[in-house]
Amino acid sequence: MDGEAGIPHGLEGLAVSEGLAWAALDAAPDGVLVVDGAGAVLMVNKQAEELFGYARDDLLGRSVEDLVPDPQRARHRAHRTRYRAAPTARAMGEGDLLRGRRRDGSEFPVEISLSAFGAEDGQRIIATVRDVTSRIEAEAHTALIQQAIDQAADGVFICHERTMVFTHVSARAAAMHGYTRQELIGMTPLHLAPNLDPTRLERLIAPLRAGEDSVVLATTGLDRDGREFPVEINVSHPPAAAAAASRPFVAIVRDVTERVEA
Repeated sequence: MDGEAGIPHGLEGLAVSEGLAWAALDAAPDGVLVVDGAGAVLMVNKQAEELFGYARDDLLGRSVEDLVPDPQRARHRAHRTRYRAAPTARAMGEGDLLRGRRRDGSEFPVEISLSAFGAEDGQRIIATVRDVTSRIEAEAHTALIQQAIDQAADGVFICHERTMVFTHVSARAAAMHGYTRQELIGMTPLHLAPNLDPTRLERLIAPLRAGEDSVVLATTGLDRDGREFPVEINVSHPPAAAAAASRPFVAIVRDVTERVEA
């Protein structure tokens, strides 16, 4: 440390360059707001302007509560007051779905991270705001897929096109093999079919890769306790929903124990 006031040598000018501070803020991928102890906005980057639909000059001096939907403002003010009393670097509202409010009144889901530092004239709080609309929509789409396959009477497995790892499994599939849904995600058909090996599995799906609609296989399933049972598997390779999307394999598995015994 050779610079003034503990600043590393060569960085003294950076500490006092307002232009550099603004450039660093504007380069951040998320919205960044700096507010004082009363919640007034002191600094804001370009991403925050775009997120909330305000010009920078319109945000400066505004209460941060203006960026929160009306029903959540009182709770946000209380949360901000508690944070001011015991500031630590952490996520805001962990476990809750937070929402931001744009200038036009529209709302969007956000994740907010908080940190604090002291200034000569009081405390400053840095709020980093991320728009998570795309993630929430993806999660909703995944939930819709799960609800759909859970309606099937047979076990349904959706496998990654290249690795054959299960990405979705139905409730019936989990019950059939004695695993939880979470335990099955990440497994492959080789974990559940003792008569399959990598070569035979690839030979089975080769016609699907070549364009056939589906193939049917009679084999043996294996549950968590090692019990084997006869199954009939119908595997298909549906077309991708979009040009860039992958084409997962879908396996419909039926336990045919009763039919075989009969």
